[in-house]
Amino acid sequence: MEGKLERTWFPFSDWANIVAMLAVAVFCLVGPLRTGMFGRSAKTTLAAAIVLMAFYPFSQAGHYRLFPARIQGRGKEVYPNGAPWMTDQEIVVSLVAVTLTVLAAFSVWHSN
Repeated sequence: MEGKLERTWFPFSDWANIVAMLAVAVFCLVGPLRTGMFGRSAKTTLAAAIVLMAFYPFSQAGHYRLFPARIQGRGKEVYPNGAPWMTDQEIVVSLVAVTLTVLAAFSVWHSN
């Protein structure tokens, strides 16, 4: 390990989780404390963040390719520069998560 630089990075699901937590802090805590109202944007943000956070463990499982082989698609590839930023399983789970997040946000936004 000495003398060898290793690349450190966050998987996509970690970035999505960080963004969701920051959005909740701004729109569901700071905003309502300033205005005294938990309005439409706060409800929409909370719904979207809950869906993203609910998919976090599944996305992590996809990142580490823990799903059965029949779901893996091409199987475990060997990458010349180390592990990929997103694996094929993580891409599938993330697409489902983002789609359901958008649907949840749209549903809550238009229910008011």
